[in-house]
Amino acid sequence: MIQPDSQVSLRTRSRRTLSAPLLILVILTAQLLPPLPQLLGLVTSHMAGTVMAAMFIMLVCLMNDLLPFSVLPRTLLEFDARPALTIALIAGLLLLHAIIADRFLSLGDLARALESFVPLAAMLAGGAMLGAALSRCPDGAVDSTMRVSFWVLLVIALVPLSGVESNPIHPKPAFPFTETSHWALAFGPVLLYRAVRADERRKTAWVLASVLIGMALQSLSLLAGCVLIAVACRRLYLLMLAIPAAVLLLLNAPLLGLSYYTSRLDFSGTGLSNLVYLQGWQLMQENWHLTSGWGIGFQQLGMHETQVAAEAMIRTVTGGLDENLTDGSFVLSKIVSEFGWFGVLLALAFVVLAVRCMKGLRARTESSGAGLTFARCVVVAYSVDMFIRGTGFFTQSTLMFLAALAVLRASRCTALAFPRPALQHAQAI
Repeated sequence: MIQPDSQVSLRTRSRRTLSAPLLILVILTAQLLPPLPQLLGLVTSHMAGTVMAAMFIMLVCLMNDLLPFSVLPRTLLEFDARPALTIALIAGLLLLHAIIADRFLSLGDLARALESFVPLAAMLAGGAMLGAALSRCPDGAVDSTMRVSFWVLLVIALVPLSGVESNPIHPKPAFPFTETSHWALAFGPVLLYRAVRADERRKTAWVLASVLIGMALQSLSLLAGCVLIAVACRRLYLLMLAIPAAVLLLLNAPLLGLSYYTSRLDFSGTGLSNLVYLQGWQLMQENWHLTSGWGIGFQQLGMHETQVAAEAMIRTVTGGLDENLTDGSFVLSKIVSEFGWFGVLLALAFVVLAVRCMKGLRARTESSGAGLTFARCVVVAYSVDMFIRGTGFFTQSTLMFLAALAVLRASRCTALAFPRPALQHAQAI
């Protein structure tokens, strides 16, 4: 009997699903491994950790599909070359764009772009395989995984609350994350999933609990995610009540001990976080005019001198150090700076996809299984990375986003292969 919430494409119907323990393992690996090497001081970015996580996910998924070995011939015969061709096409287009930018603009280091293609291919392949695994897993396994992930990430949040720093190099760590904001980017999709899947009577409690967690951790990234949670849970009245309440709190911030939030909203001051955010917008504008909208090329942000005012102020505040110059502070800045008009089109496509996913979360139809719901949560939560706080392309957020795209694609293929009337007829049989 074919279930209407099946999200298994025709080509992968005979593949084995990941058990709940294996799914928990790969999800936690995708969330926790990318920032770990940087926290340990081994590297200066999340790229190495993201590649390690992607390769581990590929290994687990391949071994799960190929064992027992009796299904090896059938699995090889059913090999789908389309993901590999898609990765090759993406790499080719990025390389062509980077070569043209380097040939006519000579702005950056083309070798840096070339060195990033192997990590890019690994991340794309890892995300695709994680998405395929998610799309095949039953709802119970996905629900169990999200519960475990929620509590693991929540326990991690106790580290900054306890005042214990896991690494003196990073001012606000939350092991294995180098910053609390990075933890919030991993926690946001899981929190959104738990809130959306909760009973209608408990959705308001989830929204309020999300706000309390964000306030306790002083995480504006998580508070921004709380807005998305309220919209997805159809608790718009809370937003209407929250606006005047927030105004009153900010007006009385010194008396209530909320000066941290007022300082983060003061872009005329010298706060490092504010300057980094302004730097992202200024870099985007500078590189747009510098290249007439073409973009400086893949992985070229921060590879040439910049004249933006925020960067000079950041150097003054940090004693000559650069902050977030290569990642642009948020993903939109990096995309538009490096790809110009193409980056704008990608950002618009993301907005359309995020809106559609939000509509799906708000509708909560019975045909939306757990895997599809989590994929939509990841896409919606990625809005924070895109517009507020992101750490570049090679991050756990991007890896999870690629997996979500794979789940959405598998769901669409299933819907095309089994239209709703056929699904209803099959279920009746």
